Amino acid sequence: MTKPTAKEANTKPKKKKPLAVNKRTMSVRERIENIKAQQAWDKEWENDE
Repeated sequence: MTKPTAKEANTKPKKKKPLAVNKRTMSVRERIENIKAQQAWDKEWENDE
């Protein structure tokens, strides 16, 4: 979903500031997703053991 918007932002050089903000929010979202994934893996390992 975010890829097409990124392409649109790339075609319009005037939208550099919103792009930077999007990168920040995406990095935060990725960190949250990574933490959730790690917690899920930990639960699976506990169940296996």
